[in-house]
Amino acid sequence: MAAPHYVAGIDFAPEVRGDAYNVMARLVEHYRNNTTDQADTLWHEPVRAYRDPDLWQREVEAVHRTVPLPLAMSCELPGPGSYKSIDVAGTPVLITRDSAGEMHAMLNVCRHRGAELLAEGTGSTNRITCPYHSWTYDLKGCLLGVYGEKTFGGVDKDQMGLRTLPVVERAGLVFVSLDRDATIDLDAWLGPELLTLLEAMALDKTHHYSTRTLEGPNWKVVIDGYFEGYHFASLHRTTVFRTNLSNMAAFDKWGAHQRNSSAWPSPAVGVRRSSSRSSCCPAAPGARRTRSRSSPCARNRLTTMPARPSSTPATGSTTSSWTRTTPPATASSAGSMPSRARNSPSAATSRASSTSTGRSTTWSLRRPRSSRSAG
Repeated sequence: MAAPHYVAGIDFAPEVRGDAYNVMARLVEHYRNNTTDQADTLWHEPVRAYRDPDLWQREVEAVHRTVPLPLAMSCELPGPGSYKSIDVAGTPVLITRDSAGEMHAMLNVCRHRGAELLAEGTGSTNRITCPYHSWTYDLKGCLLGVYGEKTFGGVDKDQMGLRTLPVVERAGLVFVSLDRDATIDLDAWLGPELLTLLEAMALDKTHHYSTRTLEGPNWKVVIDGYFEGYHFASLHRTTVFRTNLSNMAAFDKWGAHQRNSSAWPSPAVGVRRSSSRSSCCPAAPGARRTRSRSSPCARNRLTTMPARPSSTPATGSTTSSWTRTTPPATASSAGSMPSRARNSPSAATSRASSTSTGRSTTWSLRRPRSSRSAG
C-alpha cells in the first residue's frame, strides 16, 4: 500500500511560519539522534482513574461544566438557519445560526414537558418546533407560539424561552460553556499565541464533508491515544506508520493547552518533506509543506487541556490534518485502561486522567481549491 499523498495547504503568515520551522528544526534533531521529547520520570496512571464513577462526576463538574468547550466547527453551521444538536456529558445542547448569521446555544429541551427538540446531528430550519406538543421557538430560543393556546391557558412567552448557554465563535470553531452564568473569554482561555495559530489555520474557510462518531469506553482513552505516537509502528503499520515516525515527537504547552508534533518521512527515496500541521482542542495551526533533504516533516497536534489539579484531569480535543477529533461527550462506568509510561515534556501536561465513557467525533474537512496554495 502506497503512502498517502498530501495536498499543499495554507500559506502561513511569517510569525506562524516561523513557529512551524522551529518545530521542524527540533524534529530534525530528534530524527538525527533517534530521540524524542520526554518527561524526567515515567508516569503511571491507576486503572481506578478510568473506572471510578465518583471521579467521573468530579471531572464533569470541574472540567466539562467549567471550561469553554469546542462543540462545533463553523462550517457545520454554514449559513442562516443551520443548527447542530449534540449531547455533551449528559447535557443536550442545541447550537443555531440565526438569520443575521449570529451564533446561539441553548439546551435542546422544550420548556413545556422537557422533550428533545431536534435529533442529534446537523441540519437547517427556520423555526424549532417541539415534536411532542408543537410549541415553537425561533433560532434565538424565544418562544413564538403555543399550540391551542386558547384552550391550553395563557403563557408568558417572554419567560418561557429556551435556556440559553454562553457561546462564542472564533477561528472557525464554536465554543460553548455548560455553565449558564459563565462568560467566555477566549483571549484569556487560549492566549494570544494559540489564537494566532488557530486563526492561521483558516478553519472558517473549510467545508464540512462528513462526520463519523466512534463510541469508546472512556473520554480519556481518546485523549491518551492522541498524546503519543508510541503505538504507530505496531498498531498502524500499514496506515499511519507509513507517514508518521513512531515515538518521535516534540511537545509544546500554552497554559492548559498542549501541542504534540510528530515527524513523518517522505515515500520518496533520499527526500523527506517538512510540514507543519497543527490542531487544537480548540483546534490550531494549519499545514504548509516545503521540501528539504534529510529532514522529517512536522505534523503538529494541539490539544486543549485544563491544567491538572490534584487528581482531576482535564478535557480537550485533538485534530490532525483535515481531520478533527473532539473529546468524548458522555459517560459510563464501563471500561478501563492499564497505566502506561508516557513520553512528554512533563507529566502534568502529558496525561489526562478521568473515567467513564467517551466518544470520538471526527470531522472531515475540505478546502475550496481556490484557497489552497502550493507549498
